[in-house]
Amino acid sequence: MKVTKAKFEEFKVECQKWLDRFGLLDYVVFYKQAKLDDRDATVSINYQGKVCDITCSTEIEDETDIRGVAIHEVVHILLGEMSGLGCSRFCSLRELDRAEERVAMVLEKCLR
Repeated sequence: MKVTKAKFEEFKVECQKWLDRFGLLDYVVFYKQAKLDDRDATVSINYQGKVCDITCSTEIEDETDIRGVAIHEVVHILLGEMSGLGCSRFCSLRELDRAEERVAMVLEKCLR
């Protein structure tokens, strides 16, 4: 099904809701729409600069929950710093522990 302007707005609102809920307020987020052949959405993250692009596909399967897609992409942002640090040759154990603690605190808050 084609992702209408209204569905795309719903996607953006849901992303922002979860960015707020997860406390990811230090990120600058840009939303895009593009034809993605093999996925419903994707996110590109610069965790050092705290900037990310969230791209929603212009077409998704009929049964796809657009809100679930939004949550999925925001979880990638939540975990992005930790995985980005893990791939860095210059990452200290302290930085990785701090990123892991941030995820633990966010999840604790959301799961209560």
